[in-house]
Amino acid sequence: MKKVFIVKVENFETQMIMKMLKEKEEKGEIVLFVVERGESTLSDDIKSELRGGYIVGKQVICVNYEPTEEEEKEEPCLKSRIVLFDDDDNFSLLERVQSLISNSEATKFQKLVAANTWGYIPAMRKVGETYYSNEKNLKRQIKNVLKGECIARGISRLALLEAELAVKNKKVIDLYDGGTLTVVRYPYEDIGPVMNLLWRSYEDLIIQNPKTGGEIVFTPRERVVWDVKVLCDNTWTSKNSKSTKWRIFCKEGGALKTYKSFIKRKK
Repeated sequence: MKKVFIVKVENFETQMIMKMLKEKEEKGEIVLFVVERGESTLSDDIKSELRGGYIVGKQVICVNYEPTEEEEKEEPCLKSRIVLFDDDDNFSLLERVQSLISNSEATKFQKLVAANTWGYIPAMRKVGETYYSNEKNLKRQIKNVLKGECIARGISRLALLEAELAVKNKKVIDLYDGGTLTVVRYPYEDIGPVMNLLWRSYEDLIIQNPKTGGEIVFTPRERVVWDVKVLCDNTWTSKNSKSTKWRIFCKEGGALKTYKSFIKRKK
């Protein structure tokens, strides 16, 4: 039975899945429809194609996409669909899609891309240690995956270059308790490229956006959290259950002044 794939592209892994499926489509082995990043429903063109008679008798597989109830009513072929999301603890989304179209195993790089989706750098290092004996090569491949992920999210190559310059020019300020505060100036709202480059290399961090005047603070210090919320206007605070740090967005800036009592004065 010929397979029909509907893929929603949102990250580097789904982008690689789309590329893999396009190669199969060009050989006439499958039918492929793509839902681009930012789109939440099937386009009229896709629905028209699904409504065509040639879809009858073919298996529809939705990758990273769940059709709406309205779409299911309009296109009967979607009722018997198979839906695949990145929710399997044993196999990545890429590996599951590949098993449906090929008997070959995912490449080393594809495995790193999939690991990044579910576990970021720690997962990539864990997977990479099995396939890369050279530490320098593994670091380079992890950097390539992170770069590919950013580009897949719509981040420009210029923004990636400016992230490297921003981190290179960062300021590290000594604090009284022996800790440090890292300050980075980066003129983009998506700070992912900076966070990738600074992974596990900072204690307290302030990322300043010179274009908007906003600041984002990452700190393990509860006192700083309260000071920022009191002294800065328009703040939003959050904390991931797996993280040791709070994340505070200060829309109007001013976070650096809250560290005044923590900063070690030079003699």
